[in-house]
Amino acid sequence: MIGDALLVEVATALRGRASEEEIVGRVGGNAFAIFLPNPSSREAVQRRMHEFAEAFAHPFSTGDRMGKEFISLAASVGAAVAPQDGRDVETIFARADAALRAAKQHAGGSCLLYEPAMTEPAQPA
Repeated sequence: MIGDALLVEVATALRGRASEEEIVGRVGGNAFAIFLPNPSSREAVQRRMHEFAEAFAHPFSTGDRMGKEFISLAASVGAAVAPQDGRDVETIFARADAALRAAKQHAGGSCLLYEPAMTEPAQPA
């Protein structure tokens, strides 16, 4: 029940930061996706990633119940930008996921934009 309450709180916090044109949705587990239509630049996407990550600056409530607790969470954020990083939804999603995996390797709260090295096979030394 606490996990479900936290997911609702996180979703509410992310939706509260989204503009009318941006779409926030849960894609599974504790992962959310945010669609930013027509970003003006990669820097604008990076700025929005950090603004969404700021939702995790304060603890989240475990729900509207007696004896509720507050839990601090950290967010890792990965993003990909069309058309530079791909031209179809599947490619963009896969590359954003690669950026997310790379962000998770850093300390909590990391925000990374996709770079080709995130999906290219390692070159032998």
